Amino acid sequence: MTLIKDEDLLSYNLQGIIPGPQETEEAFLERAAYCKGLQNQPVEESLGPLPCTDSESAKELLLEAFKITDPVYCIQPLWMPMAFSNYKLAPWHGGCAWIFQAHEDSPTGAFMQLRKQFRHRKKYLGIYRRDELIAHELSHVGRMMYAEPQFEELLAYRSSFSSWRRWFGPIVQAPWESLLFMLSLLLLLVLDLYLQAMGEIGTYRLLLWAKLFPITLLFLGLFRVWRRHQVFNRCLGNLNKCCPDAKAANAVAYRLTDAEIYKFAGSTSDFIVEYAKTESSTSLRWRLIKAAYFGARSIRQRS
Repeated sequence: MTLIKDEDLLSYNLQGIIPGPQETEEAFLERAAYCKGLQNQPVEESLGPLPCTDSESAKELLLEAFKITDPVYCIQPLWMPMAFSNYKLAPWHGGCAWIFQAHEDSPTGAFMQLRKQFRHRKKYLGIYRRDELIAHELSHVGRMMYAEPQFEELLAYRSSFSSWRRWFGPIVQAPWESLLFMLSLLLLLVLDLYLQAMGEIGTYRLLLWAKLFPITLLFLGLFRVWRRHQVFNRCLGNLNKCCPDAKAANAVAYRLTDAEIYKFAGSTSDFIVEYAKTESSTSLRWRLIKAAYFGARSIRQRS
């Protein structure tokens, strides 16, 4: 039995409350109600309580970011709580979105943490733009029930104004990768200085080979991100052939799993449409995608 009407599902979709790949209707409705009520309760996570900004100020900043998220992801999560705090933020971090469960059996929720300077400023360190940062983090919020790491950052960086960040931003897939790279550079630097100071010329020459390690990591990262851009662009190109416009194609791509992006990259537009019809009978996520972007009025006429 269907618990949620298509029109309600489409409304949640626009609000950035999107069914996860394995999420049931019951779990989705519970999570949707929980997320929409988050602004009416204090945000307390394992970090400790974070003071939220007033709803009108949060609304103003979110509306600013929706100009970016709407054409790229087709989401406008106006329910998102927002806190201005530097707590647990590294000096080079402008903010982040926290995906959390208050208790083990609680639905998943999210809130936005921005650096204090963003309360009255639009830029931080001359690098981060407030609206772009919020849009980037909102992309993760919309996919809070996804566990699809390969294209997660690529999708998030698609909202960047900089073509350089859009391309190179997703080079790191997990935090440990950047940590490993930085630690290897630091270790090599320390050893380099130590061996030179001690006059260990022979050992120093052997160390030259070790310097290939971070270089290899960098080239592997560049190759991986280049490959994923290629796959994603082919997928998006095929979606553009069966969606009414670029906005719909972007929205569908944003709601796919890693496996589906790979699958659609090597498929035809007819296969994608048929896949949507088949999956929509058993998957709430695909029921949403089909209703929003592959409905009878949404399919582009193909010769």
